[in-house]
Amino acid sequence: MRRSREHDAARLLDVYTAFRDVSPAFQNVRERPGVVARCRSLARLGVTDLDWSSDGVDWRDESRDPDMARDWLREADGADHPGSDLWNRVYELTHEALDPPRGWRLVKLLVENAQTDRQLWHIGGEPLAWIVDNHPQLVSAELAQLYRADPKWRQSFKGQISRALFDFEKRLTATEPPASESS
Repeated sequence: MRRSREHDAARLLDVYTAFRDVSPAFQNVRERPGVVARCRSLARLGVTDLDWSSDGVDWRDESRDPDMARDWLREADGADHPGSDLWNRVYELTHEALDPPRGWRLVKLLVENAQTDRQLWHIGGEPLAWIVDNHPQLVSAELAQLYRADPKWRQSFKGQISRALFDFEKRLTATEPPASESS
């Protein structure tokens, strides 16, 4: 279910409200019409990126993964993407042993929500490559099915220099009969 932008504005306002106890800059945020107006404007524009730093939203909360995927896709083409707080959160979930099953679910969310080939390329070059390289036993069987069934997954492999993705694709295509034999 897609949330309304007004709902996103309310959530963003709640985030600002949560910070009022932490920072004097956010005191009495609900009484500040400028902040309320900014939240509503950002929601109308579709800009509701959250603060993924250690001081921001609790990224360890798995219910935030749809927000994390949305923000990651929005940020992927930005100059600050590699090394940003959000980039580091996705890296930790897909590369490290922090929570590989959650990382895999996040990669699937990213591919599902990707709107452009460029976003799929970013997914393939980073979180997909990391999880295939570091957690192949977790993802291989399901990834093979997704690769065969969904062109978005095949697109995420295109143009990548990841050895893990190259080897995975090579093994997968080596086990498939040539197109002329499958008729």
